[in-house]
Amino acid sequence: MPKRKRDSDSEEKIQRKIKKLQKKLVRRQKEKSFTPDILSEPNTGSDIEYQEQEFIVPVEGIESSMVEEVNTLEKSILEALGDTTSSEKGYGDEIHPEIVKRVEEILLSGISQNEEKEKLMKKYLIPKNVMLLDAPKLNVELNGLLSDSIKNRDKRVKDRQQLLGTALSAILIMTDNIIKNNVDKIPTIAILSDVARLLSELHYQDTVTRRKLITPNLDKNIHSSIETAKRDCYLFGEKFNENVKTATAIKRSAASILKTKSSNSQRKVPDRPNVGPRQENYRAPPCTNRSNQYKKGGGDKYQQRTTVQHQIAPQPGHPPMKYYKKPVRQS
Repeated sequence: MPKRKRDSDSEEKIQRKIKKLQKKLVRRQKEKSFTPDILSEPNTGSDIEYQEQEFIVPVEGIESSMVEEVNTLEKSILEALGDTTSSEKGYGDEIHPEIVKRVEEILLSGISQNEEKEKLMKKYLIPKNVMLLDAPKLNVELNGLLSDSIKNRDKRVKDRQQLLGTALSAILIMTDNIIKNNVDKIPTIAILSDVARLLSELHYQDTVTRRKLITPNLDKNIHSSIETAKRDCYLFGEKFNENVKTATAIKRSAASILKTKSSNSQRKVPDRPNVGPRQENYRAPPCTNRSNQYKKGGGDKYQQRTTVQHQIAPQPGHPPMKYYKKPVRQS
């Protein structure tokens, strides 16, 4: 009997599996029957792609033509719109490197020798009929009224004016030669080169002035690192932040190297001796003899009779005695 039950159970399971498989086959057949015939054809995909390409091409052509029309405006329209105000700074074409060498060093360090500067200034004297190019002098009446700092500052500005007047004189001399048809290539180049040097020196002096105005407002520990830094597109150089960090690190290392003051080196306050409790009848120490403070001679007012207070120490068991005045003999 038990064997028959097992056989019947196994048969039922097999039949169930067969039914499930049959259902799956029916589903797959239905799915295949519902797929469109277009997908089965191999050439239909290319036709669709070709149609899509035909639809996209004219759109791209329209956009490109519209962009070209926007970019190419008429000259009259551009003039009516006016110039653009861009924040970016523009630069001109590069010049010959030999010209740059004559100017670049002066812009960074100035004219090395004062003699060379004086030589250039004497070479191009201010014309007699343009004496206003000469720097005006300070009125004599103000010399005694102004402080030295103000007069020194005025002198520096005066020197700058004189340098600028000399450069303008050289330009005017060259212009006068061109008008008179006395044009020669070599002298003209020499004059222009000297003018460039003078103006470069003036440019350098203004850089130094700006740095002197800002440096006092900075920390004193970074002054040495800033003074040696050369300018570039920034007043204190692009490596200003690195120089400040280096100076700060040097300051910290120097502070750690220096010896700190020990507590023993500090001034000690002497300890007061332990004094017992004072008695009720405690009195101050006796006064000093002031008789020597009066000078001898000179009248009766210097021979006054003075007294000194003496205190008698109280004996144990007795109350303190009163003060008495002991006369002092006159010397």
